Amino acid sequence: YPLITTAAKDLLAIPSAKVNIERLFSKGRDIISIRRIALNANTIRILQLL
Repeated sequence: YPLITTAAKDLLAIPSAKVNIERLFSKGRDIISIRRIALNANTIRILQLL
């Protein structure tokens, strides 16, 4: 069941606490910057979860 596994990983990775949306977007902007434009989508997703 690879599709269910992937969906479960995505859903279970969501933190239970509320995050200030501005802080979240700021963090995303820092990850996806001009210097890091060569990162692939999966790496960016992993970094945002950290």
